[in-house]
Amino acid sequence: MTAIRTTATNFGISPRWLMGALAASLCVAAGCDAPERESLELERQPEGEVSLRPGTNSGGWGSIRLNTPQYHKYKMGEVPRDASPITSPDEPELTYSLVRVELDNEEPFHIEGGNPLELSEGKIVLDGFELTQELLLGARLVYEMSLPGEPDPIEIGATITGVMFADGPTGQVPLVNLEWDPGIWNEHKKYPHHTDPDYPDQEPGVCPSPYPTEDPNLWGVEGDAISDNGVRPNNFDLGTSAVLYNDIYLDSSSAEVLHEDMFMTIACVSGAAGKAALWGFPGWVHQDTDRGLDRYQQLQNAMAMIRFDVCRSGDPNTEDGTPVQIRDRYVGSFDVAGDTEAVWGLDGRAICIGTPRLESGTPLPMSCGGADIPTCNSTHEAMLDSDTAFAWTKRPTLSLPPPPIPAPPGACETTSPTPGCAEEPAIEACVCDADPYCCHTAWDSICVNEVTSLACDDNVPYPDACASQPYPSPGTSNEWVEECVCDADSYCCTTSWDSICADEVVSLGCGVCS
Repeated sequence: MTAIRTTATNFGISPRWLMGALAASLCVAAGCDAPERESLELERQPEGEVSLRPGTNSGGWGSIRLNTPQYHKYKMGEVPRDASPITSPDEPELTYSLVRVELDNEEPFHIEGGNPLELSEGKIVLDGFELTQELLLGARLVYEMSLPGEPDPIEIGATITGVMFADGPTGQVPLVNLEWDPGIWNEHKKYPHHTDPDYPDQEPGVCPSPYPTEDPNLWGVEGDAISDNGVRPNNFDLGTSAVLYNDIYLDSSSAEVLHEDMFMTIACVSGAAGKAALWGFPGWVHQDTDRGLDRYQQLQNAMAMIRFDVCRSGDPNTEDGTPVQIRDRYVGSFDVAGDTEAVWGLDGRAICIGTPRLESGTPLPMSCGGADIPTCNSTHEAMLDSDTAFAWTKRPTLSLPPPPIPAPPGACETTSPTPGCAEEPAIEACVCDADPYCCHTAWDSICVNEVTSLACDDNVPYPDACASQPYPSPGTSNEWVEECVCDADSYCCTTSWDSICADEVVSLGCGVCS
């Protein structure tokens, strides 16, 4: 999983400060004293840019991506937007409906036939108002669900705990993390398959993350994310995030993307359903008029290409993290040399196959529907430029570089219910000189943001793997890089992580220092 940390900038007034100012005004009218914290005249709107590691040799949205065989549509990921009940096609004993949306400190939005939940390019719209990141964060989707053996329907909620507006070839792609109410699945053991058998007491997430540490499929994702909304922190996690699609139903058995009015689909980015949005084919993509493909066909074709499903039959032929180069309606050339693996037709099936994405594993079908799939040649490869093919993919002959090593967050860049961050006294003093609350009451998210907005971290080095100055303690904060370097130079893990160790991060191919 890839966890992100935003970099704060100074943008107007923070929601918490604004709420404090309103409270102070009410106290003046009532004759009470306003707390000192809210009188702090600092303009701060914790908002910033999120930049994750690049995923292509050319930077940005180049031709090299990392694929997945996963479909990753949650069992309750498709639901009518008008509170109509639906029976799960995979589990006939499960019936559920989406009945309302609850926002922090707001009246709940009740969903019904004449008042459906609306979506606009992945963003939730309530009563004609498009929810901002601040309002999305903390929003709770409330389901009513009938379970086997339960006499009455039960209510369960999935709360948005993280949000980021990612950048894609077509523009912004809103991403959200959804977490079920604590204890809900363990309380109803009659529905045990929603829990991981290896961790029966752990609550399932709405979107699974099959990767124990870093998700290799998500290189290259960038976007904007707030640090908090004044009420709760933004705990965005890319690997378990999802895209919300409007009027779309994903049929996992047939690999078809169907137009279904009044449906919302939660598509996880750890699978092809959500990843397609980041590659330029979200469920709201504009029609490809040159190729005559609507938004449903483009999403469907992109999912087949991502999973190397050559017959678009729902059978992938690849593994997570396999590099692939793509030419499509957005990318006009390949970044590096490579062997053609397939040219993809307007129906999402492989027109031809060259060098398969994987040379081992599940044997590739060499025919679809009784028709043989030919070997790719120059005529097939020219079809993309004549708008008679959806995409052309190659296997890159150059391996991708290791990811850059980010500096680990210091103590002052982590919230704490206790005041101060004594581990970094220079930063602590700088922040508290401007904002005594941080050293008297708690080191909260605004204090963390002030580390950057007040320039308190200037010229304060981080003891990370790429540091050029020696550190008295051995090792580094990145376990993978530490193991890689110390396998060749044990001094770095037994004595000190000095400048030679830092140089070896790059020279030994253990990482890329930015």
